[in-house]
Amino acid sequence: MRRLMACASAAFLFGIALTSAHASTSSLDQWFESATQFDTNGTGAAIAKPDFLGTSMRTNCHWDTTVKLPPLHGGLWQLQKYDRTHHIALAVATTDQCTGALFRASTPPVTVPDADLSNYATARGLKIGSPYSKVHSTYGGPAMTGRNFVARYTANVPDTTAAGKPAKDPQVITIVVDDGHVSAITIYIDLGGLY
Repeated sequence: MRRLMACASAAFLFGIALTSAHASTSSLDQWFESATQFDTNGTGAAIAKPDFLGTSMRTNCHWDTTVKLPPLHGGLWQLQKYDRTHHIALAVATTDQCTGALFRASTPPVTVPDADLSNYATARGLKIGSPYSKVHSTYGGPAMTGRNFVARYTANVPDTTAAGKPAKDPQVITIVVDDGHVSAITIYIDLGGLY
């Protein structure tokens, strides 16, 4: 009887832990999706020159394998850093993509390394807090109006296939504008055509 009670207690505690872990992941995903709006629908204005978080495609999606960092979206994304002073986060995604997201958000419900991200910018100079006028002057396209909206841009990134042939990776840049200033930058590069 004691063994049965011990097993039942252990199963109950395991169920609570599993439910808590699922709730934490779900709330972390909601936190991320709400801030970045990366997964919402919309068309993008074509731009001639691609852009990257940091200076290149490599910095756009550098996956840190040296430490265990919080996963997002079923493990496709990794929350890498959070700036507790400026409330800015950095996340990356891989698996047939090279994607990075820099975004303003409240403190995440997980432990993540602290870093100053206030001056982290795209190769073309956009950062969190940039006015929409800088987005429009950088990327062009039709001007958007209002204080809060999502702007999208598309480009092609020159690359080379696994067989050594030239390729163009499709890129989608998603910019969230709140109160007239950039609150999130997500740069998605599709690598599926390289294989």
